[in-house]
Amino acid sequence: MNAILGMCELLAEEPLGEDQRYYVGIIHESSQNLLMLLNDILDLSKIEAGRMRVEITDCNVYELLKHIESMLKPTAVNRGLDFQIVIQPTVPAIIQSDPIRIRQCLVNLASNAIKFTHAGHVHIKVSMEQSVLRFDVEDTGIGIAADQLDAVFEAFSQADDRIASRYGGSGLGLTITRQLARMLGGDVTVSSQIGQGSVFSLAIQAHCTESCGEEAEEQTPAMAGLGG
Repeated sequence: MNAILGMCELLAEEPLGEDQRYYVGIIHESSQNLLMLLNDILDLSKIEAGRMRVEITDCNVYELLKHIESMLKPTAVNRGLDFQIVIQPTVPAIIQSDPIRIRQCLVNLASNAIKFTHAGHVHIKVSMEQSVLRFDVEDTGIGIAADQLDAVFEAFSQADDRIASRYGGSGLGLTITRQLARMLGGDVTVSSQIGQGSVFSLAIQAHCTESCGEEAEEQTPAMAGLGG
């Protein structure tokens, strides 16, 4: 799939007619969707086989969130959405956790929020209480019916068949996110109202290093609103 994507990108740089460019775009987008599906299936297979591992190490919360903002904000802005990351002053700069898995969880949640929001905002609010680091991904999107809130975490399942046909997706992202959150000592929960939006909350165990309090004090004022 990476080879197909690479060839599509090379072909797109060539002088093409309008129809040809359109066809190349379809191939590229379809290949990206298939690659994401393959990666999701591989991740789910690893989790179910007990082969997925988390690596606890120093994690710079602010650098992690900067990276997520750089990845997702352009897409949100192109859709006319207000995208912000707001960090509470109690959040330390450095924690002990797995930055790769945290990023994977947040990208899944925020990408979903952007995809299902046509107007308004997508905000990521970050807070910490005792040893629990919490990320609330809030959107003003289409929302989820109360009787479908549990179903969205089931593998190959989406809240509504009409959503699957309109928006696509494998139905695996939230399943993987919840499993990863639990491996990080936490969980993912959701609250939502149809037509009003949703809040997906990722909470993980995050232990502070000896020096993180000092670093948080130095960095928090400048990082309090990444997307502001």
